[in-house]
Amino acid sequence: MKKFFYRHKAEIIGLIIIIIFTIINIIAIYLPDFSENYRKYIFSHVSDIWSRITGIVPFSIGEIMIYTGIIVVICLVVLIILGLFPLKKVKKIRNVYIKVFVYILVFAYGTETLNCFVLYHANSIEETMYCNINIDDSDEKLLEIYNHVTDKLNELGEKLNRDKNGDIIQNYTYKECKEALLNVNDSFPLLKGYFPNPKKLYSSGIMTQQYLCGVYFPFSMEANYNYYMYPSNFPATICHELSHLKGYIMEDEANFIAFVACINSDNEFIQYSGYLSVYCYLYEELYNLDNVYIYEQMKGISQNVYRDLTFVDEDKFKEIEDKSLVDTDSAKKASDKFIDSNLKNNGVSSGIDNYNEVVRLLIYYYN
Repeated sequence: MKKFFYRHKAEIIGLIIIIIFTIINIIAIYLPDFSENYRKYIFSHVSDIWSRITGIVPFSIGEIMIYTGIIVVICLVVLIILGLFPLKKVKKIRNVYIKVFVYILVFAYGTETLNCFVLYHANSIEETMYCNINIDDSDEKLLEIYNHVTDKLNELGEKLNRDKNGDIIQNYTYKECKEALLNVNDSFPLLKGYFPNPKKLYSSGIMTQQYLCGVYFPFSMEANYNYYMYPSNFPATICHELSHLKGYIMEDEANFIAFVACINSDNEFIQYSGYLSVYCYLYEELYNLDNVYIYEQMKGISQNVYRDLTFVDEDKFKEIEDKSLVDTDSAKKASDKFIDSNLKNNGVSSGIDNYNEVVRLLIYYYN
């Protein structure tokens, strides 16, 4: 028995740790107060310390970890295949490698549990901020909010600087985005303390094909963004991803916080990005009502605003597609399926549609 334990010590210890993290996940599911207290009193400090460490370097450590992980898996498969042959040295290397691989899995599962999975079961913004408020969620109220956002977009869209082609000229800093979040921490108490700089991803090409603006890496505590995006997307995306670092893990809440932070900024470019970030959600919600009267009352956006709703410049998108080994449809479907299943596995029944649920929070906000 002792001999067996000694030979498989790494695997046994790894299994025990995985069981512990699994128990934590189960507790989080059935005891919401546990998740909320963890987010408030433990995660906030973990995030602050961890993001300071990874924030020392300007590049995304999480991106490197993902590519390293892919290489590690490929090497493991090769070693397992080679281990089928009578090669003693290969078998020794394989055994050591498997132990290392087990600890990598433990690290990945542990960080996902503590920096992501548990947070899904904490109290929602609706439960904490708006639990005692009766909202007017009528179609007319939704139309009123949509028209207000449209008016602000048309107003700001004419003020901002543009190049000779009519494209908006970027005018914001990371510091201003972080200040925008800190300025609304009276409403969102977790938005306090240290914010690292967001990091651009060198894999922005594949992100573009997946139609992803940004991503939060729980294992490195980094907020990352797609640097191929059209300029008007940056401030809202950055605020969205940074809010995840503070424990607001739900996508609709991150969208909502980014909106509120941006529109209350002193920088008009950041305000504009905030209003743009929710425009399509509001438009789709009204359009899906299939109400002719409501549709006729919807105000139109200016040509400038319409141009600024761009995700990535068309020529750049085509260039990325031409160079890619994967077609855009496949990349988008795979990404959507992963996001949808990940959210549903964490108790978000709406899955990928959780992004659109920011509309309900907007109705609360404007009530």
